[in-house]
Amino acid sequence: MKINIKFTITLLSLCFLSLYSIAQNNVEVEIDEPSRVIFISSDKAGNEVIRILDKTKSPKFNEHNTPRFLLTSKNDNFALGIGGYVRALASYDFGGIVNGLSFNTSKFPVPGTTGVRNQYQMDISHSTLFVKLVGKTKKLGDIVAYINGNFTGDNYGFKLHNAYVQFLGFLVGYNFGQFMDQPAVAPTIDYLGPSGMVNYRVIQLSYTYDKLK
Repeated sequence: MKINIKFTITLLSLCFLSLYSIAQNNVEVEIDEPSRVIFISSDKAGNEVIRILDKTKSPKFNEHNTPRFLLTSKNDNFALGIGGYVRALASYDFGGIVNGLSFNTSKFPVPGTTGVRNQYQMDISHSTLFVKLVGKTKKLGDIVAYINGNFTGDNYGFKLHNAYVQFLGFLVGYNFGQFMDQPAVAPTIDYLGPSGMVNYRVIQLSYTYDKLK
């Protein structure tokens, strides 16, 4: 699925500016003491920040955990986490299965081809980078801004996976579709065929009400 990167970046820029404005209006700062940002480990962060981070984590099997370190505001109402990991993949093709690192079973030639036999490959394009801003406000409740992706685009370009802002039950941006059951997604490396049909992302403006039992 192709998405409009310029539209997404513009939308996120406006959302981050709105969040910054909200943060400025809700954080009380004494006149004789300048505001400051604190760099701490996540296990030392305030209870509200950790609650928001845990509550807003996707239940999908391979989603990112809370970053090990956070930048927090003085009163622990806002926190910014930057995380990711480097993933290296190596493969050796004994029998001529497929010419490429992606494990797409539908592309396996039968019988195997001699053109790619005994082929050795290494790749780090699945390395991931993500940024998550969370905050607790009086007017908009819990606020979340999240961006993540890897480098599986053309020529190892950055491929956007999620980019959204969430508040008061609303979600604006690019995220998993609302007609999918994230905990039911099969833990697989093959996203083609039936195992991948329940997994999709889309640009959306959605609302979720989670107060009913």
